[in-house]
Amino acid sequence: MKDMSKLRSFIITFFQDGITDTGIYDIYRRLSACRYLENLSLGFGRGLITKDQMHALAQLLQKLKTLKSFFIYLSELDVEFESMSSLDFSELEGLKTLWVRVQNTTISEMDLSRFFWLWTQAKHLTDINLELSNVVITSPGNEDALKLKEKPLPPVTTSNQGLKKIRIKLEMQEKSAKFLYKLGKNFSQWTHLNELSISIEDKRFITGGYRALGRDLPYLVKLKSFTFTLPELSEQPHRNREGCFEVANAIQHFEDLEELNIAINNSYTWDKTVDTYLFLKGLSLSFVKTRNLKKLSLSAKANREVCSRSIEAITEGLLSLHCLKELSLKLNDLNLKDKDFQMLSKAIGQLKELEIVFIECKNPAEFTDQSLSSLLLLLKNNRQLKGGAFFFDGNQITREGLVEFMICLAQMKLTSYLFVSLTRSKNISPHDLANIKKKARDKLFFNKSVRVKI
Repeated sequence: MKDMSKLRSFIITFFQDGITDTGIYDIYRRLSACRYLENLSLGFGRGLITKDQMHALAQLLQKLKTLKSFFIYLSELDVEFESMSSLDFSELEGLKTLWVRVQNTTISEMDLSRFFWLWTQAKHLTDINLELSNVVITSPGNEDALKLKEKPLPPVTTSNQGLKKIRIKLEMQEKSAKFLYKLGKNFSQWTHLNELSISIEDKRFITGGYRALGRDLPYLVKLKSFTFTLPELSEQPHRNREGCFEVANAIQHFEDLEELNIAINNSYTWDKTVDTYLFLKGLSLSFVKTRNLKKLSLSAKANREVCSRSIEAITEGLLSLHCLKELSLKLNDLNLKDKDFQMLSKAIGQLKELEIVFIECKNPAEFTDQSLSSLLLLLKNNRQLKGGAFFFDGNQITREGLVEFMICLAQMKLTSYLFVSLTRSKNISPHDLANIKKKARDKLFFNKSVRVKI
């Protein structure tokens, strides 16, 4: 580290040896001489992070005129109150990308808010990535988050209207809703945003957070990619119904949307089938407006509340997606029956532009020979298909049905790559299964582009 003046990238994780450790100041001093530094990654681990350390970091950042990407990582720390008050990104005209990762850390609500407001002042920032995991947020009062929607909207001013991408991952115990509420207040000004990803793992996430997002999301009319992962667990049921529908229904305003990724896994404590159905129904209604959608991924693994009514809602929406090229459905451990898969297959078969399809349906309530026939019909109708992967637990498939499926599959002479996995059939004897596997290995039925795992 003798001559760092020509350094362009620098990465370090600093583990403090007590509060009197001054090693970080020497690092800052050396970095301040890097006239060409473009990428800076600083990690702080264990102990206490002080106001003095953040003030020194703020002074360093002001000297790095060529900085384009900044990553800051806080792990296993207690953040001293008002430590973030000295940070200021407003004069960093070259800064394009900001990464913030905080885990196993205690931080005040004021300091976390300070991080948030930094984004609004970084004039040329285009890409934001934030991950909060196992973060304890302290606040002076005991404000009831349920009253979030009733609070007057604070005035928002920002000098940054050029944001293109925001990715947020919140694995917290509380206050995720309040943070997203504050974030949404800028959506009306970040109208050039084209990629938004929000992943919530907050056991106390409340209805107000959904309602705030549902109200603010429609401002993002130029959004091209949207990813939304709902909380898997909730300590208080019957709280998310209206808000979930509002979020799903807000997607209809993204008329230029090309990619949509939705996950509603393990949401056991929604109000039985009502919340799940309303969310999927709102999503389905949005598909009528998002006709330019090219890639759709829907995951509902282990969400036992996905029923035939929910599948019907999604099926109706799929019929509006005439430009869809890639489809991924993960429907493991659901109460799906033969007729549900038949309904889905029929709708997917009408997506004439579909090129890639991935369907995972393990441990369904019912999967029979009729389900295999539905899959054959899907493959027959999708003439543009270039690749497909299907994973099923054929719990009620018979020997005759499996052989018929394999013969019909071979006769199709598909030119696309196709992989089919059929497991856990209860109606086929081990001897018959061994013979069928041998024929598959001998390529009696299949060309090089088709593989079946039994």
